[in-house]
Amino acid sequence: MGKRLTVVFAFVLLASSCQQVLGIEDVIESDAGRDLEGDAGSYSEGYTEAAQSRITANVPALVDNAMVSIDLVASSETLGAVDESVEALVDHFGLGGDVAVVGSFLRLLRDGHGSDFFDDEISGEDLSEFFTEVVFTDDNYDGEGYYLPSVEMFCPVDETGAPPADCVEQVDELELRLRTVLVGEDGIDISLVVGADRFEPITLELRPNSLSGVTDLGALYDAAVFLVDVAGDALDDVPDVLEGVVAASLIVHGDEHVGIEATVREELAVEGDGISLSLGANDPTLALEVNGPEESVTASIEVGRFQLQRPWAEMEEESNASGEFKLDWLGLSGEVTLEEGSQTLQIENISFGDDTSTVALDGHVLLAVDLNPGAGRAFTLTVLPEDGEHPTFGFDPAFDLSLGFGMQPLADAGDDVPEFMLDDVLRFAVTGPVPTIQAVDSEDEFEGGIRVVSGELSVASDEGGEVVVAEGQCLIGSEPEEGEHPFIGSFAEGNCE
Repeated sequence: MGKRLTVVFAFVLLASSCQQVLGIEDVIESDAGRDLEGDAGSYSEGYTEAAQSRITANVPALVDNAMVSIDLVASSETLGAVDESVEALVDHFGLGGDVAVVGSFLRLLRDGHGSDFFDDEISGEDLSEFFTEVVFTDDNYDGEGYYLPSVEMFCPVDETGAPPADCVEQVDELELRLRTVLVGEDGIDISLVVGADRFEPITLELRPNSLSGVTDLGALYDAAVFLVDVAGDALDDVPDVLEGVVAASLIVHGDEHVGIEATVREELAVEGDGISLSLGANDPTLALEVNGPEESVTASIEVGRFQLQRPWAEMEEESNASGEFKLDWLGLSGEVTLEEGSQTLQIENISFGDDTSTVALDGHVLLAVDLNPGAGRAFTLTVLPEDGEHPTFGFDPAFDLSLGFGMQPLADAGDDVPEFMLDDVLRFAVTGPVPTIQAVDSEDEFEGGIRVVSGELSVASDEGGEVVVAEGQCLIGSEPEEGEHPFIGSFAEGNCE
């Protein structure tokens, strides 16, 4: 039964896999109808026809445009060059993270052969026919926008030529339905409904140029409990609280122009087994846009407030301290666009949220992180290659990072904590009209450092001590003198040779 339930959920989330899992043509040729007790006319006369027309109008073009766009992008020489540029940037600058992900996505398109990723070719017309001739029919209509799918969708016929009786019985117990809502002039939402309480864990939102799979985690939890109960099993290791709404979307902007988005629509919350975490809503949270005509790829991240709480002993097993750990991170954002032929890497709107992020133990702040508090809490990073040298890093309007340490409780518990982390605030800043820095390799007696190309670089402590590096000079390593701040004293201003 578990595999059949997986098919049920996959049907809504991944409609394009219906042909592989269920065999669209076989289902179409089978007897799709069942005797229903619902009133087919209770919602409105012609409702099924209206639903079918929206599916027919949207599905073929959406699916076919998506497949064609992916194939064109995969075969595009210009975007292949962008991929090579990404690899070169990653190798040259030693970068990873979002930049490497962009390259990996392009290689997936290129090496995965676009729509050949699917085992069998499937067209938008196939899916449209499946929905309109098998699923959303007058025979299956159960009133009020609900459709009762044919049993063959979930219980393929066996060697007897009929669906297995035990499968049919379990599907009937599950009371599975699909609820449709006509949206605007041309959209339709299709929700999977489970059980007599009509849980709606998953919704497919179909629009002329987009397809979104939406999951309500609270309803998904309730539906899972019900499904497992029907199967005669029990859920193990499940959270006490599971809430939130997430979505994954495919957006077709035009030929060779597609977007993929992941969104936290409503705050996520999970609690159980001593752990509590939450993630704030943002639309979109993650996005990737491939624009063939413009020969560009844009990746962005906009993560909302993230909070995690759990016993300290589970976070730091070697620590002598005890109590409750709490991370309160106010956000993370950034956006990078890569264009063919461009040697410049620019990441815009780098931010850690709109306030101070903290790590605490039993309410005592161990670490506080502030980024550009006096400059909108965000900056743009521009990386430019330099022949025979390391690339330059420019900051707009500035880079100003403060780390506030308050780790005395850990020292009181017997943990080994550097003295400057007990109670101090360290600040790292690159400021000025066009603040730019560049790494410099060691040569002869020069041990290497960070050159200030323009502007000013400073490293400072609230407890005393500051190193200021002027334009044309380097931040270099140093041995702290007696009485100097142990961290600040390990830096100095010096010549870059």
